[in-house]
Amino acid sequence: MSIQVSSMVWSNGPQILKERMALLAIADHANDSGSALPGIELIAQKSCMDKRSIMRWLKVLEANGWMSIER
Repeated sequence: MSIQVSSMVWSNGPQILKERMALLAIADHANDSGSALPGIELIAQKSCMDKRSIMRWLKVLEANGWMSIER
């Protein structure tokens, strides 16, 4: 867990609550360079959302430039 990445999200993250919660759940598993590999189920659990919602919010986060997903 990177305190630096989590702090960045808390300070400057998305203003939409569900976006922020999903990004914080990911940041909770990030290393200091910002790379994170949590699964959809874990992100859903930590953000109190269902898996389908997380998949939608991940697309929104990527489209809005908050993160990039390597496929």
